[in-house]
Amino acid sequence: GRVREGRKLIGYGMAAAIRPNYIGAATARVAIDRDARVTARLDMTDIGTGSYTILTQIAAESLGLPISSIKVELGDSRFPRTAGSGGSWGAASAGSALHNACNALKERI
Repeated sequence: GRVREGRKLIGYGMAAAIRPNYIGAATARVAIDRDARVTARLDMTDIGTGSYTILTQIAAESLGLPISSIKVELGDSRFPRTAGSGGSWGAASAGSALHNACNALKERI
């Protein structure tokens, strides 16, 4: 589109892009206590891309629990292995593993 401002034409537009997001091998461990507080453990680190936030949201949504009942622990080599960090790639890999772990937990309780 365009807009006229005096003798000038001002252009405006919008763009969108889609790119593939690869998922690497990843695992997660999820535990729930008697008070329905959940702890999720993964060895990835948060490099400022919001890993704690997205993983907390995934666990809460997957388990049908409030975000306040979820604790995510990251960055310990004793935790289940993930594909690592790296923006949407890390979130997709670790997030999928966490979702699967939450589903497995739901089947057991």
